[in-house]
Amino acid sequence: MKFMATWSVIPGKNEAVIRKFQEESEPMEGYTQLGRWNEVGTGRGFRLIEADDLVGVTKGILHWQDLLDIKLVPVIDDDETVKALGG
Repeated sequence: MKFMATWSVIPGKNEAVIRKFQEESEPMEGYTQLGRWNEVGTGRGFRLIEADDLVGVTKGILHWQDLLDIKLVPVIDDDETVKALGG
């Protein structure tokens, strides 16, 4: 299953986010990151991940939860949407 995680930096946490991003490796066990994009100058971004269960995904989110406001939603692509619609 694919998930889109969107985030925004919690006010006042910019420096801590930069430091953590540069110095720490994020636990990525149990899921595959398909891509990550950052909005230039806004402190927001999103990533697309794929996982069979939510344990690894949750660990990845918890790694950043003290610094980022994160929203996670399941997503499907157009071909999967057509199948869901009975096509």
